[in-house]
Amino acid sequence: MEFVYFRTILSKTVIDIFYAPVWWYSKGLWRAFIDFRRRVRYANEYSGFVLWLTNLFVPMFGQYDTAGRIISFFARLFQVIGRFIIFSFLFLVGLVFFAAYILLPVIAVWRLVFLQIGL
Repeated sequence: MEFVYFRTILSKTVIDIFYAPVWWYSKGLWRAFIDFRRRVRYANEYSGFVLWLTNLFVPMFGQYDTAGRIISFFARLFQVIGRFIIFSFLFLVGLVFFAAYILLPVIAVWRLVFLQIGL
């Protein structure tokens, strides 16, 4: 009776070990990509970069004269530059997490192989 349980647990464990890389680079990779896309959307919402970029040439406070347009353009230009820096930083953080998801299993297996060889 105990042998049946042991055999079942052992077979499921072996199957899971061989299925783990397949899942990691198929469904898991898709989930990581969805998370990366969510992070980029959050970065855009947090920084407001696209919103400020679309309104770059719209005069602030309804000032449609020449001086108002020039002042509004340069004030928004500084805002767009600052918000682009924030957006770029958050985008790069998300990209690093996505790249780490892809590369960490490869690096772990590589290190295990070289530890066995002795290099």
